[in-house]
Amino acid sequence: MDSLKKDLRKKFRISRSHQIPSREWRLLIDSPEFEGASVIASYASYDHEPDTTSLNATILQRGKTLLLPKLNDDRSLAWIEWDGRPELLSRHHKHFEPIGAPFDGEIDLVIIPALAVDLHGYRLGQGGGSYDRALINMKAWKVALINDEELSETPLPAEYFDQPVNAVVTPTRIVRF
Repeated sequence: MDSLKKDLRKKFRISRSHQIPSREWRLLIDSPEFEGASVIASYASYDHEPDTTSLNATILQRGKTLLLPKLNDDRSLAWIEWDGRPELLSRHHKHFEPIGAPFDGEIDLVIIPALAVDLHGYRLGQGGGSYDRALINMKAWKVALINDEELSETPLPAEYFDQPVNAVVTPTRIVRF
């Protein structure tokens, strides 16, 4: 299974590297789940990931609490409140992470990166398992941002620890599972 996931990751990364990262998340912003959320966990996109810059700015402009993930030494995630100031981010490998104390409260909506998602809500991530471990006990509405062609009609390999999302958002549609 691990080798199949590794091959699929490589395929989706190559495909994604030839595209302009999506930046349009109006469908998510206009969704009832977004509108009703007061605490939203997102991420700071990097490389060829769908771009979250304007989405994160919109979260803050709407007066919502924005949380970003920080990777702990044990590969678990801590959610840290971020107010949009670049000086409160530190570089960690390829991406930026927030500086501060972990958030201790309920999260209403969590926006998750993915390389692909199938029609059962199973996502193919980067391979570290950090999001799966973080999502296992979350009651939040879980949504992955992907490009249109990354919604797989073929089931993706899923293991017992893989956590499905509740929906995917592409630049042209929301698909709820």
